[in-house]
Amino acid sequence: MWNKIILEKMPSMSSTLTISKSGISFSSKFIKSNELEYKAGIEFFEDIDNEYTLGFRFLDETGKPGTLALIMKKGAAGKSLKATELINKKKVLSKIQKDPLKENRMFEIKKSKEDKTMFYIDLAPIFENSISFSGVGNLSDDATGIYRYLDENNNVIYIGKGRIKNRAKSPERGEWGVGTIEYSIINDDDMMYDWEEYHIARFVNQNGRKPVFNIIMGNKKSND
Repeated sequence: MWNKIILEKMPSMSSTLTISKSGISFSSKFIKSNELEYKAGIEFFEDIDNEYTLGFRFLDETGKPGTLALIMKKGAAGKSLKATELINKKKVLSKIQKDPLKENRMFEIKKSKEDKTMFYIDLAPIFENSISFSGVGNLSDDATGIYRYLDENNNVIYIGKGRIKNRAKSPERGEWGVGTIEYSIINDDDMMYDWEEYHIARFVNQNGRKPVFNIIMGNKKSND
């Protein structure tokens, strides 16, 4: 039995976007290499096909609706901005902002092949939505993705994937003492599998074991 080792270290990349309590910042390497030193504003975009992709474009001036002003600190080459409304509007950004590990709040900046003025980052599904176990009936029958169960003490007791409502309605799970279900909506089966594997491996790396009911249920994918 092999478990992936998740190394908690700073990503080895120089063109990065970092989300912090104070807002969003861009590395000096990224700003310099793309000649963005004199840009004054930025606007953000959503990918209609993937909510975990965040796009942005730098502007020469501010003032247009939806444009945020960039800040350059004296003596620093990077740029930053206060993005309270943006972060609060997107649950995944709000959840990432609260992560205590800086490496989990840093993302590699990529350039769009279709639009050379557009940059983007790929965010990680991190169980940014939540619902009480007793209220799971309010979820759509078609809601699929990765999910984790928390007990009444907010301990993670299971990580899985699939149809969130359907799996929670399984008779045996009503006896697990689940208090809250945290989840991310993902429709692609391969992505679900990859992110479930990632989060289980990360849990093992941090705790030395799988969540208790992943151990009890075994590694049978049919029980996801």
